[in-house]
Amino acid sequence: MLAVFLWRTDERRGVKLLAGAALLLVIVQGVLGGLRVTGRFTGGMDPAHTAPNLTLAIVHGVTGQVFLGVLIALAALSTRGWRAARPKIFADARTDVLLSRAVVIVVIVQLVLGAILRHLSHGLLHITMAVAVAVVGLLAGLRAWGEHPDVPRLQGLGRALMILLGLQVCLGLAALWATGLTAAAGTPAVADVILTTLHQSTGAVILACSVLLALWNGRLLRAAP
Repeated sequence: MLAVFLWRTDERRGVKLLAGAALLLVIVQGVLGGLRVTGRFTGGMDPAHTAPNLTLAIVHGVTGQVFLGVLIALAALSTRGWRAARPKIFADARTDVLLSRAVVIVVIVQLVLGAILRHLSHGLLHITMAVAVAVVGLLAGLRAWGEHPDVPRLQGLGRALMILLGLQVCLGLAALWATGLTAAAGTPAVADVILTTLHQSTGAVILACSVLLALWNGRLLRAAP
C-alpha cells in the first residue's frame, strides 16, 4: 500500500525507486523467513527437509535491518520539512556528508558481523569492527552536534547518535559477559537472551539514526564553492 501510494502521489523518481526497493525487500524478507525455518523450498514435514538454515538466518536478519533503513529514509523524504529545507553553506560540509555516509556503511557491516556472531559464534571481527563504528560514529555525532549549532535537526541527531553508541558499547560488553555465563552453564541464560536482544535492537536504532543523519546532512549542508 505504501509503495502504490508513493508511486501515485510523489513526483520524485528517487522516492518511487526507494518505495519499489522497500516492496521488493519485504517480499524477499518474507520468503527468507520461511526458508530460514525450513531450510529449503518444501511442502513435506520430514525433519531432514526442514532443518533450520543458519546462513539464511544471517541473511534474513540483515535484510530486516536494511528494510528498516529504507523505511526510515522514505519517512524522512516524505516530510514537509524535507521539501521545505533550504541548505546552508559551510566550508567543510563535504566532510560531514562523507563522514555520515561512512557511519551507515560501517554500521551495516557491523550488523552483518553481529548476525554471524549470533548464529555462528564467530565474534572477533564483530568486536574489532565495534571500535571502528564507535570512532566513526562519534566523530560524525560530534561534528553534527558541535559544528552546526544553527541547525537544530543535525544537533539532535548528532546527540542521539553519540548516546546510542555509548549505550551500545555498554550493552555489547554486558552481552559478552552474559554469553560467557551461557557457555559455562551449557544452556542459554535469561540474561544472555535479554542483553543480546537489546544489543541487536539498539543496533537497529543506531542504523536508523545514521541513515537520518546522512540524509539530513546531504539535505541541509552545502560545501562552499
